[in-house]
Amino acid sequence: FMNPQQAPFRAAVDLVEVDVTAVDKNGKPVTDLTAADFEIRERGQTQRIDTIYLITADPSVVKGPGIAASSEPPATGVVPVRPLQPRVFVFIFDMSHLSAAGFDRSRAAIRSFFNDGLRANDLAGLVVNGVMLGNRIASDKKTLLDLLDGVGPPNLTRYNEMRAWPRLLSEEEAVRVARNDEKAREAVLMRACSERAGDCDKNGRFAVEAEIDNKSRSIAAETARDGQIALTTMLTLARGLGKFPGPKQVILFSEGFYTGEFQEQVKEVAGLAARNRVRISTLDARGLGRDLRQQQLLGEAPVVGTSDFGANLGFDENADVLTTLALDTGGQRVRDRNDLRPALDAIAAESGTYYMLGYSPHEPF
Repeated sequence: FMNPQQAPFRAAVDLVEVDVTAVDKNGKPVTDLTAADFEIRERGQTQRIDTIYLITADPSVVKGPGIAASSEPPATGVVPVRPLQPRVFVFIFDMSHLSAAGFDRSRAAIRSFFNDGLRANDLAGLVVNGVMLGNRIASDKKTLLDLLDGVGPPNLTRYNEMRAWPRLLSEEEAVRVARNDEKAREAVLMRACSERAGDCDKNGRFAVEAEIDNKSRSIAAETARDGQIALTTMLTLARGLGKFPGPKQVILFSEGFYTGEFQEQVKEVAGLAARNRVRISTLDARGLGRDLRQQQLLGEAPVVGTSDFGANLGFDENADVLTTLALDTGGQRVRDRNDLRPALDAIAAESGTYYMLGYSPHEPF
């Protein structure tokens, strides 16, 4: 995973430093690589590696206070080692896009990580509803745990409203109806009439359609607002964390959200984060068993008719933003997990051992 950062080199040339995390098939950091094992290309051109050193917290690898990188790649098999500096972790609760179970799953993983996953000098912060709790990042575990315990449950009003009759299957469906997509409106209307036929008789069909339109417009407006807040929060973090040295880890706990209108902003967030060496890992808090046919089988049927199956078992468009942010910044994309703590351990391990490669670009930026 490569994130470039320019740094002064000699007197007149910019040295571009790239941090690279190398792991084996089991996800364990690899610490015996040399310059010959890497190839850097920029604009399609292979770049000459000028410097390389390994940064790690592994005491078996660290052999001293650190060795300054030279202007020439070290001899094969000899890579300077520098001890790991304090790491930065920022955990985001996307409260507008978390279910009650997803919130509990996320908070339990963070609490466990705070207890025994942070190093003594690591820094961590919690962001809820776009606000950094305590207005700072901290290293004191008790402070962090107290802040975490004060985080309340998510607001499930929109989720419950969507499940109430006439049901909307997703935020995307609400947006499509609000934009006068006749096919989407007809699917919602057929579902509503299948569930409550008495409300869709000859005189009531238009009233039901009007109710669907009003509900969809309301949900679509809330969806746009909350999606904008989530992206603005991450953009602010990507900008602010650039002031800290080294790679920074932002971990987003969410169940995904619709970004149909904000694709360019998603790219902007990912681009700024990558330039500032901020890796965004996205942890899908829905866990296992996300197929709607498996939910509430003894209560109100969440799915009625095969048209519902197709709408929910096809593309998971709300999760696209989680995939893009993770892949474009070198973070992890975690899903289909009930226990999210192992994912945090993997993120910590990758941020604890990595290589720094330096090169002087053939062409200036």
